[in-house]
Amino acid sequence: MAIKWDSNADRYYIKTKETNKTNIYVDDKGSKKTYKPSARYLKTLENLLKKRSSANDKKVFSIINDKTLANLQVGGLLSKYNFTESDKFNKLYNASINFIKHWKSKMIFEVNDVKKALNRSVFEANLTPTKMPEHDDPTSILKDYFNTAMRTFFKFLREKGNNNPRDFKYIVEAHNNEDPTRIRKFTVSIVLKDWGKETIQLILDRIEQFSVSSQLQNLKDLSLMLKCYPSVSGGANSESFNEAIYSKRSIIKMTNDGNECLWWCLTILLNQSSAMHNKLIDLRYPRTLNNMAKQLCESCGYDYSKKVDIEDLPDIINKICQASN
Repeated sequence: MAIKWDSNADRYYIKTKETNKTNIYVDDKGSKKTYKPSARYLKTLENLLKKRSSANDKKVFSIINDKTLANLQVGGLLSKYNFTESDKFNKLYNASINFIKHWKSKMIFEVNDVKKALNRSVFEANLTPTKMPEHDDPTSILKDYFNTAMRTFFKFLREKGNNNPRDFKYIVEAHNNEDPTRIRKFTVSIVLKDWGKETIQLILDRIEQFSVSSQLQNLKDLSLMLKCYPSVSGGANSESFNEAIYSKRSIIKMTNDGNECLWWCLTILLNQSSAMHNKLIDLRYPRTLNNMAKQLCESCGYDYSKKVDIEDLPDIINKICQASN
């Protein structure tokens, strides 16, 4: 048993396991301004109190809250059957009050429309708020909105994707669900490794601007689409390279664990006009490239397993030029 909200009737009711029973509403239909318990609610509560047991006590706690306890009729029934004369009641009552306060300030997001690469290198998902907190501070609620959305997505990456959120860069797109035909949106790139107050404030400012420009009436109609891509580093990394990555649906990230990158590049450069060039640049099958690079290294008199210093480059170039003459 638990207290639930009926949005159609605009009233709370007791949810039971029996699906064929009609709803037992907590408040009387005729009472709008002040809370008044319904007759069925009082009867259900009294039946549970008459047959005191550990199981029934749990049911009683599940159908009372701070609103119902403040009513004289409900309080009278609890006192009549000595339900309030125990330390357990005080503890559970205080716990329920704290839970209600926490629930009122809680924000919940739902992750849906998930798209991911087969190798889990790229993720895309929509985050839609299903519950908003009950406070009116627009600055605070906007900050809570974004932080909660990102925490929800990070949790999704850890649990469903088995990924570390810090290994990704993020793109955020905001959408006004109140008017699906509206094409106004914003896109902004977030680098998690540079995460800080300035980054968060930038996003919040952009969300606020979008809310005004798209004439958003309710923050619950604002949804976020998040895309994440692996952070790429290395000599080939550039601004245009990063922008090109955002259009990819899958990324194969290669990590250089050795010292052969220079020899690989030289081998490809020396064979760029040969028939083998296409095979060499296909890094999915690097065996041929690796063998040829190793031969080139040894012909120049260097150790393939050791790093090449920048001072050695003139000597390597001279030896390659002599061999080609």
